[in-house]
Amino acid sequence: MCIRDSNLVRIKSSSDVKQHLGCRSDGCTTTVCPRISKKQTCLCEFDTPSSRTTALLENLCKCAVDPVEDLPPPPPTAASTRIQITEGFCCPSEVDPIMKLIMSAKGVASVSVNSTTKIAVVKHNPQVISAEQVLETLNGSARFKGTISNQKLVKTKIAIEGMCCSSEVPQVEGLLKPLPGVLNVVVNAVSKEATVEHDTSMSTPESLVKVLNAGAFKGSALKSSETSLPPTKTCPKWNVMLSGLLLAVAFVHYAKGEVSELDYLKYSAIGSILLAIPPVLLKAWANLKSCNIDINVLMSLAVVGACAMQDYLEGAEVVFLFALSEWLEDRAMARARETIQSVLSLKPETATLATTGEVVPVEVVEVGTVLKVLPGDRIALDGIVVAGTSTVDESALTGEARPIKKAVGDSVKSGTTNRDQYLEYQTIALAEDSTAAKLVEMVDEAQRQKSPTQQTVDKFAKIYTPVMVIIAVGMASIPWAFMSKDQAKAMFKRALEFLVVACPCALVISTPIVYVCALATAAQHGILIKGGTFLETLARLGALAVDKTGTLTEGSFRVTHLEPLVEEDREKLLHYVGSVEAMSQHPMAAPLVQYVQAEGIDISRDVSQFDTIKGEGVSAVVGAQSSDPVTVVVGNRRMAIRLGWLQQHPDVMYQVDQFEKAAGTVGLIGVNSKLIGILCVNDVIREETADAMQQLAELRVHTVMLTGDNKGAAEAIRIQANMGEAKAELLPQDKTTQIAALKKSIQFAKRPKVAMVGDGINDTPALAMSDIGIAMGAAGTAAAMETADAVLMTSNLMNLPVLVALGRRCQGKIRENIAIAVFTKVVMLVLIGFNYATLWMAVLADVGTMLVVVFNGMTLLRFKT
Repeated sequence: MCIRDSNLVRIKSSSDVKQHLGCRSDGCTTTVCPRISKKQTCLCEFDTPSSRTTALLENLCKCAVDPVEDLPPPPPTAASTRIQITEGFCCPSEVDPIMKLIMSAKGVASVSVNSTTKIAVVKHNPQVISAEQVLETLNGSARFKGTISNQKLVKTKIAIEGMCCSSEVPQVEGLLKPLPGVLNVVVNAVSKEATVEHDTSMSTPESLVKVLNAGAFKGSALKSSETSLPPTKTCPKWNVMLSGLLLAVAFVHYAKGEVSELDYLKYSAIGSILLAIPPVLLKAWANLKSCNIDINVLMSLAVVGACAMQDYLEGAEVVFLFALSEWLEDRAMARARETIQSVLSLKPETATLATTGEVVPVEVVEVGTVLKVLPGDRIALDGIVVAGTSTVDESALTGEARPIKKAVGDSVKSGTTNRDQYLEYQTIALAEDSTAAKLVEMVDEAQRQKSPTQQTVDKFAKIYTPVMVIIAVGMASIPWAFMSKDQAKAMFKRALEFLVVACPCALVISTPIVYVCALATAAQHGILIKGGTFLETLARLGALAVDKTGTLTEGSFRVTHLEPLVEEDREKLLHYVGSVEAMSQHPMAAPLVQYVQAEGIDISRDVSQFDTIKGEGVSAVVGAQSSDPVTVVVGNRRMAIRLGWLQQHPDVMYQVDQFEKAAGTVGLIGVNSKLIGILCVNDVIREETADAMQQLAELRVHTVMLTGDNKGAAEAIRIQANMGEAKAELLPQDKTTQIAALKKSIQFAKRPKVAMVGDGINDTPALAMSDIGIAMGAAGTAAAMETADAVLMTSNLMNLPVLVALGRRCQGKIRENIAIAVFTKVVMLVLIGFNYATLWMAVLADVGTMLVVVFNGMTLLRFKT
């Protein structure tokens, strides 16, 4: 069994403990590992005794191993069952009845139904209801029938080399989503990749690629080691270059002057069209078959219309500029893809076994395996150094350029680089649970998220294009009924120009290119943001709540005073304090225990009835098996007032006030309900705290410190930290109340969003209550990565103003891009209305605008901290 921060997890085999510090062997005696570092404690229980594991725990956790009594079993974990509905599911309106039917069964936690694949995913308690019983609940109705799908869902990533524009995203989705077994499709226009979640028993990766290729997209399934398309070509394709050459020849006929013999050169424009148009026509046809209108359809209609008017030169200009723009856009976005690629390539693919020197895939390496790493090589998996001393470059994960010295007993993270000497380390996580794997997964997932702004733009584009096409069709057809032939031809030409302007490429790409560049830049600085939605939230951030201990301060307490009242025995007092605090997980407990041990005082193991009094302190019975057991209480001012101690001792009240004014955290010690001593510990404020809070103030972000500490210490820290406000003496549940109050107080302000900064584990409720939760110092902490919306891989507070500034810069770039895209469309529509535009001008404006918004978004790659 493992306990980490009061979370119980049942362990049945060594593979079940892969994420738990200290649990790295096939078996050991029941052991306790009080590693009180960063508020973490491990309690491990195995079925098979093993002296090897006991020694390993003592070495890695730096603690003794002692027997522990049996612990209560944890609650069972939920199971997930997928049911393929074979009868009765005729339309999306059946989703609600199916969900209500299955949810009526006892033990079912949640149900999600995909109307396209006709698959229901049911999460349930297997000890209450089995998968077969869930199926019986469905089949027991006269309306629906189904079968259990034994295949697990997989995610297949497909590189789409043939996708030339962001407006083709709906077409790719339209080709893949209707396929059997496909649950979800997410297309990234910037990286030109589609991530498909599907059932391999119904649709294989090969079948997905085949459908894309049939739709004129050049797709290929990516392996786990692949993360991007082939390098961008340095020049356009041969047919595009030859098309441009023939177009240039066609232009020569304008230089004919009085010599009519050169007039025939204009017909070379037909060859230019024939060379460049086939890929466009293929995609257009595939789109029309699926009732989609994208840029390929619009450009095809424009070129065909120009040819129908025998204006071959302008048709050639349109198709050549469009084909050239695809290459230009790909070149422009190559750097953005390369930046993301540098992050996604952090995950090592191989590891070297220390015993044999064999190089093996990281996926086959078990927890507890000893690996070696040579100077200059990357560390493959998270682990603990067991031999050697070296420095490790962690900048790829944390953004910190300073190498970190590593020796025996120190932790190392996957994706970091060994700089100087040979190292051996023992793995503490599997490949999929390593720090680098989690980081790559987060960045990859963040790219696939769509922010509210992006969703709004996409919805507008879906309406804008059909409306423009309808207008163009009206302009091309109606005038023939009541206008002269020449006037009708002029309107027909304007209609073709309208078709080109109907393309929303620049508008659609304006938002995702900014998000991708911002996410990549943040990742390079050791900041992980889980999608564009949270970048938008950061841009509107008005208040920032920060936990004090371990966030604003180092979290390394130093005992400055631990003395009895006049008539008490100091050694006995230290004995009581050390014995009780040895059972506690509070950050103050470890330095108090160390202080007592440094004084040469023994700590009793005969401690029982230990209890944590929320927001006040701890209590326990010391010497429970002896003839003289005593109840010891160690707590704060709130507890002392409740017990009447401070009211009885005014001199002690004065002493408490003085300690608190000096930013000390005061503890009062009582034995058998009698006050016998007082202690004080001090936490050191981080070196960069004051500068970070000052920069946030300059960004007009109101900062609030949340702490359970006393008011005096909180106010002293607030002044040192340059913070706007301090909320002290808070119980754990009070932090969520303060977050809610903050959100309410600024909800009508210009920036109404509230963030919470904490460690991602103990502050989970407050992180969840805030608009954006930020976990600090989370390198390698899986719980923090999963809980927070943004993760700072180091504990450097200077990353907070960087995070806010990046969010605001991102919002500014999005506004600029949307304004540029809309303004260009409006100008072109005005020019078309007054008959000042041409087809090539419309294409050039569309292509030019798209390149401008791409380059504008990419300026975030040069964002300086």
